Amino acid sequence: MAETYSERVHTENAVLDIGEDIGALVIYTGHEMLGNEIEVCPKGNHTQKIHTAVLERKINRRTLFAALFLELPEGDYITLTTPSSEITIIGGQVAELDWQASNVIIHPKIPSNSHPHQHGIGSSQRLAEVSTTYPGDQVQQGGGKLGDKGGGKPRPYYTRPLQADPSYSRGDPDLPPRYRNGKVVSAAPMGTAPMRYTEEGQVAWNEMWTDFCDLALAGGPPHRDTLLEPVPPDDVKADLENYERVISEIERGWRLITGLPTVRSEKLGWVGLQCKDEEMALWILRAIVVENVCVRREGNVLYLPAGPAFRLDKEIKNVITVVAKTHHYWTEHILDPSLRSG
Repeated sequence: MAETYSERVHTENAVLDIGEDIGALVIYTGHEMLGNEIEVCPKGNHTQKIHTAVLERKINRRTLFAALFLELPEGDYITLTTPSSEITIIGGQVAELDWQASNVIIHPKIPSNSHPHQHGIGSSQRLAEVSTTYPGDQVQQGGGKLGDKGGGKPRPYYTRPLQADPSYSRGDPDLPPRYRNGKVVSAAPMGTAPMRYTEEGQVAWNEMWTDFCDLALAGGPPHRDTLLEPVPPDDVKADLENYERVISEIERGWRLITGLPTVRSEKLGWVGLQCKDEEMALWILRAIVVENVCVRREGNVLYLPAGPAFRLDKEIKNVITVVAKTHHYWTEHILDPSLRSG
């Protein structure tokens, strides 16, 4: 008998699409809640219910039972449980509840035999991006549009990893053939590529790398130990001269290593790279996010962080390197003969 979605162990990555006025919620539970659906609603408005199932997840060889609300509009929420819990969701942040040692009763306690779902969260564009990036973590089931301001251009959000488990990624058909064909993945980082300069004193970004360490998406080491996040717009406004210097250098580096055009973001704190199409943008987004650099997407344009205090051999190099690395592996991926059948 086939396992249902809620019964199987989930080792795939879970990605949170958060930012601006959208946050996320993780509720940790015990094994006894596996398969049950937890409901939350805005405080004072029980008609806008959002629910998702408790799933078993393998994270770095640990077993966790958790319900993931991947994107919730800012505000105060309560859980529809006894006793109830109150949570404040803040845009760009992840709230957590730990029920592992609590005697919480879920009302109603409904087993889920399909995908976890959230009613009425944001726009279908954002939901589609989550499920395209990591299939199966969330589907739209209809309902209202809590937090959807309606009309116009979809609001941009940045994507960051909740957790990553290489055991899932190694079997991912979207990875380059070296990984699908059984290449042993090394979690050991390579030495830092030395800075190289032209005779004019500019960084020769296109001459710095001859190879890259394994993709973090496949179980390799992330490029950064800590997450490189967006810079607050007020910090940018306080030093526009250095901000322009940083943006110009990142753009120059990206053009040298990818040949792709760059795009100026209307939002301060971001710099854009125009991919050839949305398929390429989604693939590179998926790869960058587990390298510990925040990234957001608008159509076929990816936006990565930039700030006036970014240093040439640190944050600027980080942002250029993750694009160089993921673009390198994307090129290998699309050259795979199995993708050109027909």
